[in-house]
Amino acid sequence: MNPIFIIAIPLGLVILGMILNSWDLGYNQPPSSAEQDPLKKLTAEKESYRKFFELQRSRSLKRQKRIGQYGWLVM
Repeated sequence: MNPIFIIAIPLGLVILGMILNSWDLGYNQPPSSAEQDPLKKLTAEKESYRKFFELQRSRSLKRQKRIGQYGWLVM
């Protein structure tokens, strides 16, 4: 096997991984509230969505930062 392929294939996979990692992910919906009052239910769901979004966003940003660092280290 040509030695250039030994270098090019892993490098190409790292670059592809960095590109795919930069795309935003679709997130699952948080569980709905058990409140019976419509106003309380709306407020509880809004807070639940906000907490869930912030949790997913922080995880995604940490993962992207870590993978980006490892990608540059490997390159």
